[in-house]
Amino acid sequence: MRIKQFIFILALTFFTGVKSNLKSQTLSNTNSLSQSEIELVTKYISPFPNRTQISIALIRNRNVIYFGIEKIDGKLFPVNNKDSVFDIGSITKVFTSTLLADLVMEKALRIDDPIETVLPYNLNQSLKEESHITFKTLANHTSGLPEMPDNYVPEYNTYLLRDYLQNKLTLGSIPGEIYHYSNLGIGLLGYLMEIKTGKSYEDLLQEKIFRRFDMNFSTTIFKKVQKYVILGLDPSGKVVKNWQPNVLHASTGILSNTSDLSKFILANFSNDSILSFQKQITFTDDYLDLALGWKVFKYAGNTVRWYQHDGATDGYRSSIMMDINANCAIIILSNVSSAHPNNGNIDKLCWNLLKQEYILETINESTSVGAPFLEIALAKGWGSHLNDSIQFMSKTGNSIIGVWQKQSAGRTISRTFMPNNKVQSDFYQDPEIDVWGYYYLNGNQVQIQDIGGDACNTNGLYSYYIHGDTLNFNIIDDNCDGRKTGLSGIWIRKIKNQNCRQHGRYNQWALSHFLLLILLPRQICNGLYRASAHNQLCNRG
Repeated sequence: MRIKQFIFILALTFFTGVKSNLKSQTLSNTNSLSQSEIELVTKYISPFPNRTQISIALIRNRNVIYFGIEKIDGKLFPVNNKDSVFDIGSITKVFTSTLLADLVMEKALRIDDPIETVLPYNLNQSLKEESHITFKTLANHTSGLPEMPDNYVPEYNTYLLRDYLQNKLTLGSIPGEIYHYSNLGIGLLGYLMEIKTGKSYEDLLQEKIFRRFDMNFSTTIFKKVQKYVILGLDPSGKVVKNWQPNVLHASTGILSNTSDLSKFILANFSNDSILSFQKQITFTDDYLDLALGWKVFKYAGNTVRWYQHDGATDGYRSSIMMDINANCAIIILSNVSSAHPNNGNIDKLCWNLLKQEYILETINESTSVGAPFLEIALAKGWGSHLNDSIQFMSKTGNSIIGVWQKQSAGRTISRTFMPNNKVQSDFYQDPEIDVWGYYYLNGNQVQIQDIGGDACNTNGLYSYYIHGDTLNFNIIDDNCDGRKTGLSGIWIRKIKNQNCRQHGRYNQWALSHFLLLILLPRQICNGLYRASAHNQLCNRG
């Protein structure tokens, strides 16, 4: 009996020690993440249920740092899960598009060919306004196809797909003209490539991508990696079944881990011809470009581009963002349910972690471009605190350097032109600037290049006219509607207070000569109105 008691006490001591040791390894004790990164992880992961696991790969200057988190008893602990397998959801679409790029480079397919060249039957609506669905429009979500077919069921097969395409298909837009995310489109693309090559989607992935990049734990076949899989969770933390692939598996069917995905991302930082072809822009919009399978977000007036894709299934949430110029990326895999009310935190964490990496890479550089985020802008010489000092600078009346203000919709908008060709705008009279960039003068013309904040992605060219302390802009060439509206109207120079009192004399003079003003030319009246407006702004400031 005493032996049994001794063994029990020994075992209890061992397991208590293990649990105590686990709880001592909190996120704050790890050396893998900086304090700011730990705060981001804690902020965005804390809302998820117990048994949640997050696997993160941070790629910094082509070096990979792996970090895993598991939630136990309401607390977050580090865990080594870089080789653990998760369902990556719609990130699968990136790999499907890689297969397309490979077949195009091999000249097995032509990217702008209509899909009817491969599809063994006719579409119900094969064209709209004389435009065909092509392999490219499937890969960049501009095909006009809906997100899902209206006859979709979990066991979707080739017969149901054919019935839909032949008898029920209706395009929502002209192919190639409008971005509309479509699981059906990418799923159909994978199916067409299977028909073209005579090989299964899984065999194509293994042959063209996974074996090539040594991605040994990536597959569409659950049983191949079952013992490594982290089980998916519903919003309450209960285990859910993994998604079973069907004919549209090229849209959401891949399982992988951060170790494998890091190899693929690192290959994207090389001169690989297939991956370079895949990353070429095939469709452009104001703030979003589309490559083959990648969404490309534009920052800093189009000087910074982040390639992105995420994934969401019943039991998993994932996100990838990479900057191919800065050689940095973030990969996040998780067993967070897409139905969890905070599932978007995975994308937010990915974006904010990449922002941290980008700041580390660029904050100390002396280059004149690449300040998409406020932290970098402040470090490189922009900032609302500069307004006060610039107001006291001694400049001639014809100089654009200074702080200019105008009234718009009950708000005072400030635009500051600095001596070093920096320009910034404040829309809300708060401590943060809202747009920043550069200006370049040529005679009476000014070119404005936004590089951060609510930035326009193209430059604007204007002529400008300064009369006393008023400033007007006239558009020469600008495709940015927001900037055109923002620069319109009369701008008044904001100067130090004693000068403001001097301008108050205009109002006194205007009131005492009211009858005379009726007889004066309109140009003079406008000048007096501007002076009155200037005085109001001075009183505000």
